[in-house]
Amino acid sequence: TPTTAAAIALDETTANDSGIADFSVHFNTASVDYGTDGEGDVKYSWSLTGTNVASGLYALDAIDKVDNETPTADGIGQGDQILLNVSTDGLTITGSEGGTAYFTLVINEDTGVVTFTQSNNLWHPTTSDHDESATLTLAAGVLEIEQTVTDADGDTDVASYDVGAASAFTIKDDGPDAQTATPTTAAAIALDETTANDS
Repeated sequence: TPTTAAAIALDETTANDSGIADFSVHFNTASVDYGTDGEGDVKYSWSLTGTNVASGLYALDAIDKVDNETPTADGIGQGDQILLNVSTDGLTITGSEGGTAYFTLVINEDTGVVTFTQSNNLWHPTTSDHDESATLTLAAGVLEIEQTVTDADGDTDVASYDVGAASAFTIKDDGPDAQTATPTTAAAIALDETTANDS
């Protein structure tokens, strides 16, 4: 158990933000036990229970301008839920909705280092918080990182870290910035009572 759990936080202030963290810290890497057959190798991969797994995160719908509209009663800008799928090689988790990818989680099979990359903005529900975090949090056992240890004659053993339940991946919101300006000439309106009902 590491002193500090591995985690990655992205920020939508930076377009297509990306970050990395070493998740091998959650496994025994200092003295891998291969047994008496001797050393083979150590590999890392994702384990996801099923396809189109609900992430609890939502796409941003830029044309949704109404809060709690019927019949869906969702928030302003809330699109459909982002779904998770794993690649056939077990190295990439993609979060997508309607054919659009919103983020990827790519694990290096040799090192256990994860790269978290955002490609489209998410929906954040709190309109008064421009720095709110949307966190990927899943039920126990849904999304795990697996370490597979193989000995010299091909026997394997697998250990897993429940990264989905650990809430290790977050994306912070960005917001608008309204500012005043100093014009060369200040705006002003002068009326004259010489003209009745002047405007």
